[in-house]
Amino acid sequence: MADKVKGFTLIELLVVVAIISLLSSVAIIGVERIMTASRLAEQRDRLLTFIMEARSRSVASYPHGVQFTSTGISLIKLNDTGNLQYDSGETTTTIMTGPQLPSGFAFTLNQCTADNILWFDRKGIPRCSNWSFGMLTILIKKDSTLSDATCKGADNTALTSDDDRRCKAVVVDTAGRVRYEPGG
Repeated sequence: MADKVKGFTLIELLVVVAIISLLSSVAIIGVERIMTASRLAEQRDRLLTFIMEARSRSVASYPHGVQFTSTGISLIKLNDTGNLQYDSGETTTTIMTGPQLPSGFAFTLNQCTADNILWFDRKGIPRCSNWSFGMLTILIKKDSTLSDATCKGADNTALTSDDDRRCKAVVVDTAGRVRYEPGG
């Protein structure tokens, strides 16, 4: 009687390696989505903090604002000449600069697009540089090439779970209250 050799054949080993490779590739895609959603949420939270800080400082002293650039956000103070609102030619002072946006990320404002500054007056009411006011939505997008319609439907519906991985929204209402967009 011949001795049987115990062990795995080459085919069996290749099948196991293929299964492990397939499972790990699926896991990597899932982790990447979770990390992107986490980075978006982090940027949304930083933006919310800057907006709340600008509003608080405005109520306590001179008007402050949040300036949006292609690389990040800054908290600025109005060097006012007396009427406590932004007038042409008045200067600003940067109080604090936020961390830079991750590569590819972008902000989009639905108002205050002339200079990308959201001001707060002494009552905490949000204003644009021409001192007009209204509800403001700020989108934080994972990819600067995403259209606003991709992040928020044309009928202004809330973000879906798919959009939630690509966009986050912060809303500043006409009374100056700041909130996350539902689903965002």
